[in-house]
Amino acid sequence: MLTVPGAFNVRDLGGILGRDNRKIINHKLIRAGYLSDINETGNQNLLNYGVKTIIDLRSPDEVTTYPDKISSEFNYLKVPIFPDDVTASTSTLDEINTRYARDSEYGYERMLQSYRRMVIDPHAICGYRAFFQAILDHRADGGILFHCSAGKDRTGICSYLLLAVLGVNPQRNLQDYLDSNPASKDRINSRMQEAKSKQLGQCFVTSIHDLAVVSLDYIEQPLSLINYEFGGMTAFIKDEIGLSDSDINAICDAFLK
Repeated sequence: MLTVPGAFNVRDLGGILGRDNRKIINHKLIRAGYLSDINETGNQNLLNYGVKTIIDLRSPDEVTTYPDKISSEFNYLKVPIFPDDVTASTSTLDEINTRYARDSEYGYERMLQSYRRMVIDPHAICGYRAFFQAILDHRADGGILFHCSAGKDRTGICSYLLLAVLGVNPQRNLQDYLDSNPASKDRINSRMQEAKSKQLGQCFVTSIHDLAVVSLDYIEQPLSLINYEFGGMTAFIKDEIGLSDSDINAICDAFLK
């Protein structure tokens, strides 16, 4: 966990064991939630930490409505995974209420559907290709930070794919994904308190909770599709995303020691 005023769920992937018992180098790969509220101190903290490139995974509307407040010293790249916010990360509670205050399963079902889209939507596949191309293009520049809105779903899947490319054990990879819950506890608690204050019933509160967290149920959706529809993670990375052996070796050489 990194302390970055105005940001949350900011985590260095450094230290995780990857291919050939090599560890991910610290200060090189950082994942995070939105940077729309980051202040001058937060920007300086990231610069001091060695971050040089920021990859924004959000949709065009999210970027326009909640632009990153980042220093011009960063390389800033827009790499939308989806053309819209499929996980409702930026939806207000009132917007959510108009659709599913009476359905306790809405939030959960929406997340399952969104995670399936992560591997079958052509926009997502194009987004992953662009994400890895950005990683390759800027691997020698310094630290790379990538983020979406909550830093848990689109960022979570990109992180999972990146860690898979780096040869991280699947169980350790899952743990990094699940670590978004404790890393985002303040934001989750804030969403829950606001939801309860609306006094719209337990169905509403349950859906807000399911939209705010990560879950093994969620990530099992894309992982099952990858295994049973695409022939496994290696085949998905090479055949669908389009990474070559030389691309994978370059990423490993750049971020493992």
